[in-house]
Amino acid sequence: MGVAKKPKMRDGVVKRGHTWYFVVGVPDLATGKKKQTWFRGGDTQQAAKDARIEKLNQISNRTFVAPVKVSVGQYLDGWLKSRRSALKPKSYNNYRDCVDYYLKPTLGDFQLQTLNPLLISQSYTQLIESGGGKSNGKGVSPRTVESVHAVLRTALNDAVANRLIPENPALSKALHTPAGSRSESEIRVMTKAQLKAVLSAVADHRLKALFELAARTGMRRGECVALRWSDIDFAAATIHVRRNAGTVKNENYDGSGLRNRRIEGNPKSGRSRVIPISKKLVAILREHKAKQSAERLRIGSLWRGSDDSVFTTEFGAQIHPDTPTGLFTRLRPLLGQLPKDQRPTFHSFRHTHATTLLLSGTPPHVVAHRLGHRDANVTLAIYAHLLPGYDVQAAELFDAEMDKPVEGEATDEDQISKSS
Repeated sequence: MGVAKKPKMRDGVVKRGHTWYFVVGVPDLATGKKKQTWFRGGDTQQAAKDARIEKLNQISNRTFVAPVKVSVGQYLDGWLKSRRSALKPKSYNNYRDCVDYYLKPTLGDFQLQTLNPLLISQSYTQLIESGGGKSNGKGVSPRTVESVHAVLRTALNDAVANRLIPENPALSKALHTPAGSRSESEIRVMTKAQLKAVLSAVADHRLKALFELAARTGMRRGECVALRWSDIDFAAATIHVRRNAGTVKNENYDGSGLRNRRIEGNPKSGRSRVIPISKKLVAILREHKAKQSAERLRIGSLWRGSDDSVFTTEFGAQIHPDTPTGLFTRLRPLLGQLPKDQRPTFHSFRHTHATTLLLSGTPPHVVAHRLGHRDANVTLAIYAHLLPGYDVQAAELFDAEMDKPVEGEATDEDQISKSS
């Protein structure tokens, strides 16, 4: 019995059985050295040659993606590790939550290179209907899915840059994502009576100024907590919002102490801003500073903080960002029995400040600056549904302006007097 002849390779292609294959030198991403790699070319010699030419062009144009067996979950874990040093602690924790609670439970087992817009759309529908690994079968909000999508989009952009996938399926027009606009129930605004009730209840509290500051400036909770005396210009009646305090998970948490630790960074917008404050708030802050100085003298050597933090504990340490939320929750019974989706939160000070100014006729761009929004469009997108009648009011204002006489123009009354 004769020995079977080994198939001969011509022009980089060879037939094995009924299938044609081709070989090309694929550069290793780590070393740059080329490794001879075989690929299936098709059922004919010409199909294999055409496929080989296309593959060589991809390698030459640096668009070639080598086959890799890595799941979406494995990739996301590695991607987070590579990103950690470039992210703020708060951002890293948010990314980690999106990966652990939403992306890995729905997409984690799929191979990275098989991910497509349909699979991603289906995962988002699953999150809306039944949630991910954190929700116990309860669906999440469209805004949560919007945040998850932003994380996945960024992660897959990096996968494209590292030539792990040829294109980003999260950018495809075939992908369907739920609308992430805020629902009306998310914007919880206090009535005038409710706001007065809360501020009256804290009138004798040592952190009264914190509540007054939030109500009279619309500053975020973290911006209020991070405020320093050097940020306040009493003479000019302005506050320079330079930083924001937040919390991240304490990775060394052992069941004792605080589960989350305090961090500080730039304001949420990434930019500082200067906002004018009223004479009344200036007086409240001056009073708070005087009381804090008296506390420091009374505590003496036990004072644990600096002299610059505006809001501290009785011993001078910076207050935890969750403290205002806890204090407000204890005050909520003063507002009566409200449905869960209508109960104000500490953040309601910000919403109440914004809507009060907008309803009083303050220009949206002025409100946007006070709140630290990028522009007035952001402000209006959030609060437009709380401003009923603005279109009607605008129409009436236009007619009123048009009815005013132009200088030198005869009025209707003038015309009547002439005719008589």
